[in-house]
Amino acid sequence: MSNLPASSEFYLQVQQRFWPQANMLCCVWFALGLRQVVSALRRAPSVLPPWAPMLPRWASPLPMPLATAALLFVHASHHYDASDMSRTVIFRDYGLEMLRGIPDKPRVLLLTLGDEVLNAARYVHRQLGVLNAARYVHRQLGVRPQLTILDQNYVQFDWFVRRIRGKGEYAQLELPGVSYGTAKGAFLIRQLIDANYDGWSIFVAGGMHTADSSWQPIEGYPQLGGYRLWPLGMVMQILRVESRINLDKWASKSEKLLPRLEWPKPPPVGSWEEVLAKNHYLAAYTNRPYYPLQYAYEALPERGGSAAEARDRFLLAARLHEASHDLTLNGSRALPDYFFRNWGVAYSQLLATERSDEGVAALKQRAMNAFLKYLAFSTLTEED
Repeated sequence: MSNLPASSEFYLQVQQRFWPQANMLCCVWFALGLRQVVSALRRAPSVLPPWAPMLPRWASPLPMPLATAALLFVHASHHYDASDMSRTVIFRDYGLEMLRGIPDKPRVLLLTLGDEVLNAARYVHRQLGVLNAARYVHRQLGVRPQLTILDQNYVQFDWFVRRIRGKGEYAQLELPGVSYGTAKGAFLIRQLIDANYDGWSIFVAGGMHTADSSWQPIEGYPQLGGYRLWPLGMVMQILRVESRINLDKWASKSEKLLPRLEWPKPPPVGSWEEVLAKNHYLAAYTNRPYYPLQYAYEALPERGGSAAEARDRFLLAARLHEASHDLTLNGSRALPDYFFRNWGVAYSQLLATERSDEGVAALKQRAMNAFLKYLAFSTLTEED
């Protein structure tokens, strides 16, 4: 891990956590300083003037522990606010929000990617219910107890695949190779999904490995099929690319599944709390209008769809952008620049099917308002 770039706030914090030598050196320097203080206190009677009051015999051992306690108190109080995690339950809440988007039924598979994703899901799924059982005499053994969690990093090891194959919650799961990857006898994610899609409802948290795009449809080869990701709260459901999505039903359900997370204080830059806020919490709000926008392009007449269907999808995407813009996000998050660009694009696409002058004028006004918000960002380039 020593080759992680310290220029990244996130990796710098990883280095600080995984390399305790620096903390040990600080402790050594603290001990040397304490030794100097103790030595000074011991020499105090010999350097004090004759008229200075002397401590009674019973009080002579007190200066050293008092000085130590004082130094510890000053150090702790100085760093307390930055180190206080007593109110930080954000990862527990993240796990609850993640699993809230998953149906509570047998043969549901959640593919995870990322330490924060897997650990939060595992804690809520395996431990939280156990704690509840002890505290509230509750028989449930975890949140979504019928769920099967499979991590995309763990499954890359053949020893892990051997350990889970045909056992416990993985008994009905088909693992079409010795491990996940490109080694001899391994399988790609497309093969895993193909082998289990008909018998399982499959969801994803944390995304898919960028190095493996085998699950995606290949442009110009529709006969080969493929899959799409579709957002539901803080998870994505895997659907066949040809699946028909009931957008009205999904829009209502996905609104209820938007995450309700609160940070007790702004997450420090580079912390896991910031990773959660940026990569998962914010993504849940930006993905909800973005995926219907991409789905609308598939319905354009030049791609074999109908103008009416494309219009309905672009209109839904535009309205979902408006609804997301009206929300107040937590975790010191703000909607990114591309959100407003996509918002303007959605209204711009509706111009092709609008016939009335009043409707065209209204659409242009809405698109312009969104594009002006987009252009107000300082992150844009000359190409933008």
